[in-house]
Parts: sequence; structure tokens; C-alpha cells
Amino acid sequence: MHPLYNQAHAWPDKVIRTTSLVDGVPPELRCFSEVDSPRENAANLFWFYTKVAKKRKEAMHPLYPKAHALSSKVIGAAIEVHRLKGPGLIESIYEKCLMRELELQGIAATNQVPVKIEYKGLVFEEPLRLDVFIENCLIVENKVVEQLLPVHKAQLLSYMKLLNVSLGLLINYHEPVLKNGIVRLILEGADKP
Repeated sequence: MHPLYNQAHAWPDKVIRTTSLVDGVPPELRCFSEVDSPRENAANLFWFYTKVAKKRKEAMHPLYPKAHALSSKVIGAAIEVHRLKGPGLIESIYEKCLMRELELQGIAATNQVPVKIEYKGLVFEEPLRLDVFIENCLIVENKVVEQLLPVHKAQLLSYMKLLNVSLGLLINYHEPVLKNGIVRLILEGADKP
């Protein structure tokens, strides 16, 4: 909860915000008006500071540097699997080979990880499964398709958001040259210092 939320409830019924709260904030983010209730005031303050925070550079995701360093090792492992097995096999074979290659390189990884979903206090598991989850900071989705589609990227991005993972790799083993089938996705703002 935002630190100003409790302060807002202690304020009187009618509150007028002044410009002193936002010196240096761009005009499009300023919203000054008389507010009818503390609850409305708290909601407006939360919205306001959320918008200001988005305009400012946020702190880097805490696991991004680790995920960034691991991503090049994982890409190297995937290229090694593809070099030895070539294109044309099914996804599960590439997944098992990648898991073995990561194990040989000393990189901790789990496969077929179930994804927990939370919605307004309800937590449940659905048959959504990550292909490979590496050291709790990097998601790898394996594909064997003619070409990667926007829906494949959306799927990986959804997994990243659900698990708050800053970086993900989408690897299409169908490509004759694997580097042409690798997509690296980063959550918005996760790589900003």
C-alpha cells in the first residue's frame, strides 16, 4: 500500500492539493482539484505518484543483472543442443536436451513449472507450465514452429508478468540457424538503472 494512503485518511473531508507537492513534475501529470473525500484523495494521490514514478527512471529489477548474465549462457547451451540435434525434432526433445546441457554447465534449472495465478485474493493453479525456469530469474519458452508469432511473445510476456521475472527467452528450434529463432524479452523498466 502506498505510504500516503494512511495519511490521506487522517486528513479532513475536503482537501485541496497544492502545487508544492509536485514541483518539477510535467504539467500533463498534474491534477489539482478539490477532492470530496479522503478515500478519493488517497486514490488520486496513489494514481498521481504512480504516474510520477513511471515518468522517473525506476530502480532496476533486482534479478535482472543475474538473468542478463545467465541469458548468454542459456543461448550458448541452446545453440549447442541445436548444433548436435539440428532442426526438425519435437519440442519436448529439445527441452530435455537443453535441461541436460544446462546441468552439464552447472546452471540450475527446472522444467514444466506450474504457474500460480492470483486474482483479487483467489490463488489457483492452471495447466499453464513454463518450459524451463532457470535459477528463479529467467524463463525459457521452447518452440518448434515455422515462424514465431505475436501470440508466442505474448505468452512468454504473460508468464514473466505473472511470476515477476524480468527476462525471458523464446527459442524456435525449427530455424536452420538458431540465432535467427531467438527472441529476448525484457519486462518494461526492468533493465533501467
